[in-house]
Amino acid sequence: MKDIQNNKISQAFAISPLDGRYYEQISFLSEFFSEYALIKSRIYVEILWFHFLLGKDSVIGIKADQNTHKRLDNYFEDFSIDEFLKFKQLESKLRHDVKPVEYLLKDIIDEEYREFLHFGLTSEDVTNIAYAINFKNYRERFLLSNIDELLKELKKIAISSKDIVILGHTHGQSATPSTFGKEIAYYIERISKSLKIIKGLPIEAKLNGAVGNFAALKVAYPELNWMNESAKFIESIGLKNSKVTKQIEPHDWICRICNELSILSSIIIDLCKDIWLYGLINYLKQKPKEGEIGSSTMPHKINPIDFENCWGNMEIVIAISQFFARKLPVTFLQRDLSDSTVLRNLGLIFGHFELGLSALKTGLSKIVFNRQYLEEELESHPEVLAEAVQTILRKNRIKDGYEILKEATRGKEIDYETLHKIIENSNINLNDKKRILKLKVKDYIGESTDITENICKEKENFGKLKE
Repeated sequence: MKDIQNNKISQAFAISPLDGRYYEQISFLSEFFSEYALIKSRIYVEILWFHFLLGKDSVIGIKADQNTHKRLDNYFEDFSIDEFLKFKQLESKLRHDVKPVEYLLKDIIDEEYREFLHFGLTSEDVTNIAYAINFKNYRERFLLSNIDELLKELKKIAISSKDIVILGHTHGQSATPSTFGKEIAYYIERISKSLKIIKGLPIEAKLNGAVGNFAALKVAYPELNWMNESAKFIESIGLKNSKVTKQIEPHDWICRICNELSILSSIIIDLCKDIWLYGLINYLKQKPKEGEIGSSTMPHKINPIDFENCWGNMEIVIAISQFFARKLPVTFLQRDLSDSTVLRNLGLIFGHFELGLSALKTGLSKIVFNRQYLEEELESHPEVLAEAVQTILRKNRIKDGYEILKEATRGKEIDYETLHKIIENSNINLNDKKRILKLKVKDYIGESTDITENICKEKENFGKLKE
């Protein structure tokens, strides 16, 4: 009970809703984007570099004993909130957020090897790799699979609604019909492309010293090719080596992720708006949930809050992502620290993205189709078949086929009889005439069903995230 109460108090005073109101929904992100996660990953990088320098394949010819390596590994595995608080104490005293890592680790190994902790490194070497590792782990464990879960839900809806015909709307007016499944397939295709891009974008890192020239390492061990050794180290932890940098890794890979996430968020907003509008024009309804309230004053309402919540969160993702993509690639000369405070907000992007995804999935699980209304509306709009009739006239080389239909239908209330008279009075192929006279609005869907089936079939194995 006390833990629950403390959590509620924390929510009450949190400045960001991600750390308050919504924390329980996105708490898994703390493992990758919290202050604790950043410090722990910095410790991990320092230890990995020590292993690389003084391990069994030591590049500098000095091998630390196994107990030393083991103590470092154990420290990382057992890193606790108490050690985190020790770090914060040191940071407050030193006014530096990487040097405390070195000091904490020095306390647990023999003096003989202590000076090889943080050897030849600048703080940015440690920090950029830590961010890269944290994002890599988040992408592999959650980001890709959560987007894929959305695709699976959309595919399920698309297949189940592949034959549900809806009146099309272009410029807010009645237009050629489609199927709901095909309209969802459109989003499946677009989201799949973004997922593939996000999966394929390389995560880059650098380890090359104060201004990117390996100067400290080269002066200590001039016989070694540090460009090769650094690349070997970076690639050993599953990252791509940045070949030339200033003091900081240029963050271009983060900007590319942000750009694609911005595009994906825009696609998802487009989907939310469409579903919102389908509700407005009575094509969709939502399943009521026992105990929920739609409005504080209008008892009948079931508001599309999940789609609106997703929409709002994705707008935040776009705003922050675009700022990151604009800010992060720029640094004054060899180094300034303005990127540091910006990068600490990286979790905001993914927090709002994950919130939006979750809300969208909830909303999608509640929609139902207003089939009777859809059928009645289709029958009340025969004017949309004017496109079909004028196309048949063109096929049969009837002069001014388009203009004939324009004169008869534009801005007018028409019925099937109006269209049939035009067809009967036209000198067209008998088979074409019979076919077009039988055509109803609900049948004028082209290859909508096949498009839906083809897109969903293509994405059958997308859950495995294959290239």
